[in-house]
Amino acid sequence: MPIHVDSCSRRHFLSTSALLGGGLLTRFSLGAAADGDPESYALLSDTHISADPAKVLRETHLCDNLKAVVAEVKGRPKRAAAVFLSGDAALNDGQPGDYEQLLTQLSPLLGEGAPPLHIGLGNHDDRANFRAIVKPRGPATIESKHVALVEGRDVNWFLVDTLRFTNKVEGELGEEQRQWLNAALKAHADKPAIVVGHHNPQFPPAAQAENAEATQVKHTGIVDTELFVSLLESHRHVKAYIYGHTHNWSHQRRESGLHFINLPPVAYVFDKARPNGWVEVTTTPGKAVFKLHALSKTHPEEGATVELALGPTS
Repeated sequence: MPIHVDSCSRRHFLSTSALLGGGLLTRFSLGAAADGDPESYALLSDTHISADPAKVLRETHLCDNLKAVVAEVKGRPKRAAAVFLSGDAALNDGQPGDYEQLLTQLSPLLGEGAPPLHIGLGNHDDRANFRAIVKPRGPATIESKHVALVEGRDVNWFLVDTLRFTNKVEGELGEEQRQWLNAALKAHADKPAIVVGHHNPQFPPAAQAENAEATQVKHTGIVDTELFVSLLESHRHVKAYIYGHTHNWSHQRRESGLHFINLPPVAYVFDKARPNGWVEVTTTPGKAVFKLHALSKTHPEEGATVELALGPTS
């Protein structure tokens, strides 16, 4: 469920517009960067903040990690056009105190002059508690799945909600949200699109597996991955799906040209060899560059980049 926190600047505005087939699209338009000047964004994921500001999990001080990332984002020479947090904002099951502490830790990125902030929900979040504490702006486009379009100068960002059940690992878009996304992408095909959610794509094993039991794989990602990815690949202007959940910075390009980019966690990693931190995105009319800012500046992947050609939209 995206939250949009404005900086009270006239450069940003919230609106709703009709979509094909009915319903509303919550739109957040950003002020355009100067001609020839790249537009930048900050992508965060998996903060796992607890009500306890001293909470340590997997040898990681959760609030200290988020403080460090917030300081880096705030300290960049160029202010981000928007900040995205792609879910699992809370520790385990999205308690009210978790979100209160989250807002405290994010406070340097809120208020006058700050970039708009969007928070999505993951499987460790709770919609009701999030709504009660964070009070996200904008009308509900879909009753059970809150989504939005953030309009940048070079790219449209479509925010999807993959939360299925709180504190259960798998995620889902669902038919209603897929219909919404399909209509929204059709209605905004004049600009390259990047879709942001929480859960990873998870394709079923090959149908020709000899052992039938081998097909009984536990879902830890998006249960309707095939339908979701097929939808994305049916729209030529969709360039990438960005997600968190697996705590593993990585990149994959499919034969269709669609990119999957897995954000690093702000909090702990499952494999100590992997980086945690955040990703800075700079866009120009021809490309988007994703740059890893690892919390450990000596990590071998610090500064690694992924480049996407934005290309034609039709």
